Amino acid sequence: MEIKVNDKVVKIPQKEIENLMETLDLTEQEAIQTWLDDNDYTTNEVVEELTKKAKENKTTLINKARANVENKKATREHKENPTKALIIAEIFNKLTEIDGISQLRVENAEKLITFSLNGNKYKLDLVQKRAKKQWNNKKVDELCQLFSFFYY
Repeated sequence: MEIKVNDKVVKIPQKEIENLMETLDLTEQEAIQTWLDDNDYTTNEVVEELTKKAKENKTTLINKARANVENKKATREHKENPTKALIIAEIFNKLTEIDGISQLRVENAEKLITFSLNGNKYKLDLVQKRAKKQWNNKKVDELCQLFSFFYY
């Protein structure tokens, strides 16, 4: 479909007009106008007015200032776990007794051991599981009340 806008002939894809009519429940003329507005062939008075107000309020400067701010991530201090360190040390000692092990290294004193055996590389990663939380009815009721707005 071709339409003349501001002394220019604009080709509008028929499929896009049909899509706009279906999805937004528009008439054909409204869909054409929407397509022209979206693709900057015409100007929308409301958008122009809002843009003018934004420029008067220097909204764009605020957005640029926010873009220049660096977000600092909080770093947590590592809590030492002597139990895990002991387990890794004991496993390391046992592995040294096996014939054929090479490149035996403790990568992390509380977590990781790597080694090679018979041409294959291995990695032992020690993971401590957290204790399961015990829920009582009071906590469940509080959470239900807190998130009750999802159900209404």
